[in-house]
Formats: sequence, C-alpha cells, structure tokens
Amino acid sequence: MKNNDQPLSRAFVAVWIGQTVSEVGSMLSAIGAAVYVYLQTGSAVWLGVLSALAAAPAIIAVGFAPVVDRFPRRSVLLVADIVAASGVVVALGLAAAGRLEVWHLAVAGFIGGLGTAVQVSASQAAVTALVEPEQYDRANSLKQMGPAIGIVVGPVLATPLLAWWGIEMILTIDLVTFAVGIGSVLAVRFDDAPPERSVNDDGSWRDMWAWLSGPGRPLLGLMVIGVVLNFSLAFVNIAMLAAATTLAGAARSGLVLGLAGTAMIVGSLVSAAKDASDDRVGRIAMGLAVVGVGFAVAGSRPNAWVLGGGIAIALGAVPAVTATIASIYNERVPPQMQGRVFALRLGLSNVLQPLGSVLAGVAIAHVAGPAVSDGMLTGSIGRVIGVGPSSGPALVLVAAGLVIAAIGLLIARYRPSRGRSLPRLFASVRGRSGEAALGLGLQA
Repeated sequence: MKNNDQPLSRAFVAVWIGQTVSEVGSMLSAIGAAVYVYLQTGSAVWLGVLSALAAAPAIIAVGFAPVVDRFPRRSVLLVADIVAASGVVVALGLAAAGRLEVWHLAVAGFIGGLGTAVQVSASQAAVTALVEPEQYDRANSLKQMGPAIGIVVGPVLATPLLAWWGIEMILTIDLVTFAVGIGSVLAVRFDDAPPERSVNDDGSWRDMWAWLSGPGRPLLGLMVIGVVLNFSLAFVNIAMLAAATTLAGAARSGLVLGLAGTAMIVGSLVSAAKDASDDRVGRIAMGLAVVGVGFAVAGSRPNAWVLGGGIAIALGAVPAVTATIASIYNERVPPQMQGRVFALRLGLSNVLQPLGSVLAGVAIAHVAGPAVSDGMLTGSIGRVIGVGPSSGPALVLVAAGLVIAAIGLLIARYRPSRGRSLPRLFASVRGRSGEAALGLGLQA
C-alpha cells in the first residue's frame, strides 16, 4: 500500500510550490482574459474561440515530445515556462501601449498554451525523479493544488482586478508568478538526466509506438475515453463561465466560481492525506459519476448559489480522479519514454477540445438559448432551468454533465472486476494493486 509517512523530497516541495504559484497566476490570467473578451464582445462565440486557441497547443506540442525524453527535464521545464511567459509579455506590452485587441489575447493564449503543454509533460515525467514510487499518489494529489487554488483565487480576484485596474494588472501578476515558478526550478537540483533505457527505445516515436502496441496497448485504447470526456468538459468550461457571469454579474461571477473551487482544494488535501483505493477503476468511475452529476445540478436552476453548489460537488471529486490517473501513468510507462507518452495523452485529450469550445459558444448563443427561451423547450425544460439569458449555458451544462456521469457509469459497469469488458479496451491494464487502470485526461 502507499506510504504517506515519509516526507516528500525538498526538491519536489520546492518545485511544487513554485509551479503551484505559477499555475495560480496562469488561471488568474486565463479567467481575466476570458471575462475581458466576453465583456468586450458580449459573445459566447468569441469566448469559445479564445478557449479553443488556448487548448490547441496541447495537440501541436505532441511533435515536441521527444525533447522531454532526450534532454534534462529540469532544462525542459525552464525553457517551456519561458516560452509560456513570452505570450504574457507580448500582451502586456500591447496593453501598456493602448493597442491591445481581443485577437491579441487569443494569440497570447496560444503561445502560452504551447509552452504550458510541454511544461505539463515534463513536470509529470519529473515526478519519477523527484519522489519515490510509493509516493506517486501523494505527490500527484498535491500537484492538483495548483489548479484548485487557481480556481478559487483566479475567479475571486480576476473580475475585481479587471474592473478596478484593467487587464494590465492581471497580466502583470501572471508574469510575476511565472518568475516565481522559473525561480523555484532554478533553485533546486535533482536527477533530471534522461533516464537509462530499460526497454528497447532509441528515443524515437517508432519505439514508443512499438511499446504502446505491445505492453502499453491498453493505455492507448483507454486514451480514447479521455477524448470523449474532454470534449464534454470543453462545453462545461464555456457554460460555467457564461452562466456565472449572467447569473451573478461580472463583478461577482468570480466569487461563485471561487467558492465552488474551494471544494477542489479540500478534495486535493483529502486525496493526498489518504491511501489510494485498491479498486482504482472503481475510484475513477465513481469520481466521474459525481463530477457529471455535480455539473448537471449546477445548471438545474437559474440561481447563482445552485450553480456554485453544483460546481463544488463536481470539482470536489476531480483531484482523486486526476491524481489516480497520473499515478497510473507514472507507474506503468517506462521512465525514458514518459515525455512522449504523456504528451500523446495530453494531445489526444485535447484533440477535440478546440472544436468543443467553439461548438459550445455556438450552442449556447444560437441553439440552447433560443430553444429554451422562446422555442420548443420553453414550456418543459425552461420551467426548470429558467428562460432568461442564463438558459443557454444552463442547458449545455446539464447535458454535458449527464454525458460525463454516463461515462463514469459505463466504466463502472464494464470494469473487469464485474466479469465484463469492452472490446480491447479494459484488457489487462494493471497498477500495483492488481486492478485495471484507466488512462483518462481529465481537465476541469
């Protein structure tokens, strides 16, 4: 069983703190930019475009994945953070000159996303060099704290900072937090040399594909579920922000999301403090079911508190799911090819997310909203979720939540311990506990 008694290495703690601060700044900047664009254009379509351009780099970054395995991971972390920060520098310069346009933020988000995508793969691969295998679950649970704190602090601070000091202040804070993250990596040394080859691997895509076609084949098949899941989550992300802004107003929308995000911090701490369940598939399946139900509840009534409460239910379950998945990959994938496999997983999980983000904006503005407010759903669903401006985001939130819950229930129904299996999908993927392990790329 996992050992939570031994302290994590100082190197891991230092890097984790710095990267957590950087992630909080990035979340603040992302939310601030999204709200800025939404207020400037009044269009959920533009919001979807911005989100799509921020997600697309994860797909493009797959081509840079061999770099993570061929060079010291500490060096890759530093270069990736610098690239991500360069987008913020450009946007801040344009804002200071009074020439910032909406499309400038979209380009800056794309550049930042490209650096972040490489950084995420290198950071996940670095876990194996920073902690002992028995501590993977604990370390990966703590790594969820960055997004968790960002979800709380980002919405709470982004909207008032935007209202009081403008987008320039938000971009400045993001740049400072990037400096903290880069400084934390510079301040420590760890065994980040490219790992010795434990399997036949020359660092190429060919040998990685050979491994995925053999011992790692179940992981490749299970990544497909991550594609469907993150396509649904793309709709959720756009709908959450649009619903919060509509129901609570621009100044208080961050408070709604921030209060809900507190549940994710609690979930991260609980997940880090307790041993992982032996039934990893069951843990993931139950977690996804709770996430989906939470989002469906969030859109069920035209009320900011119901929205926040539903999101809190969903986000509280996210850390256990994502930490379990990350630990499975750290355990199962040979260290020398983790950069490529992690990048492939991230790319696949994002392959439909840009399309989902754009479709979400179109669905909210031109399909769900009109159908509920003055169309065929006014007298039925409209009586429950409301018929005002929030009806479009609410309907999309409910639908996407039900899809995510259905994925969780499908996994629970067909996991191997129940004597069933989906063709070629749940076959013989085992973690140290002996249970089958899923390879999802959950993002929330």
